[in-house]
Amino acid sequence: MFTRIFLSHPRSVDETYVQHAVFASRFAAQLALAAGAAAVHALVPSLFEKTASQMIARMHATIQDRGGSGGDVSVPAVVECNDHIQNDCTQQ
Repeated sequence: MFTRIFLSHPRSVDETYVQHAVFASRFAAQLALAAGAAAVHALVPSLFEKTASQMIARMHATIQDRGGSGGDVSVPAVVECNDHIQNDCTQQ
């Protein structure tokens, strides 16, 4: 049970428990920063126009590049590809 709860997933992405904890913690911090940028943008639309979407796109690429079966996560493109949201959208 311990192995299933704490070690199975990290091993599926070729990481130790500690490596996975560090990666996930950094990822959580990046998500918090992206959320902050989006919150500021909601109040003042001229600020951080693309910051959150670019951060999320980079994080998505990082997840896709991870090793093991855990990196095979298929996430549909959520980035809206229009001039109002993102001018440089490459996924359509």
